[in-house]
Amino acid sequence: MAYLNLCVIDLHKETNWLRLVTMLPSLSVLHMCGCQLEDLSLSLQYANFTALKVLDLSINKFNSELPKCMVIQS
Repeated sequence: MAYLNLCVIDLHKETNWLRLVTMLPSLSVLHMCGCQLEDLSLSLQYANFTALKVLDLSINKFNSELPKCMVIQS
């Protein structure tokens, strides 16, 4: 299991964060709570979380709901 915790790192000015994170093919747990994220629309073209089991995007500032492709069903 690959685990990455980026909680409370201010990423609101970073536009490539999603592309960079998806370059980790064995990533199964990703915590990004409180990263000041506001918009995913520019980065969604890079989303490919084939091994991801846990995605924590709580306590961010999204202007809209997360797209269904970002919601992981158990």
